Amino acid sequence: MKTTLDYLNQVITEHREIENDNQLALFLGITRQAVYQYKGGRNMSVLVAIKVAVALGINPMETVSATLWAQAQSKEEQDLWAEEYRLRTAHNPSER
Repeated sequence: MKTTLDYLNQVITEHREIENDNQLALFLGITRQAVYQYKGGRNMSVLVAIKVAVALGINPMETVSATLWAQAQSKEEQDLWAEEYRLRTAHNPSER
């Protein structure tokens, strides 16, 4: 399953005009501090996960389910979000 950092790096790769964290923050409409926190291991909020999905042209449930999986408080919740992620990425096994 992709992490917040994986998705942020994908945005940078797919949008070559983004050259640094400040530009990434502006592009996503978030603060530089948020970018640093996400790159440091903090999980995206659902809103940012949706913004990232829109920037990547993917189903927002992919990024949302990955984010909520990482934030899950129980195995049952984690399993639910893992299944949702699997369903959203089933068309592309390299995304798993």
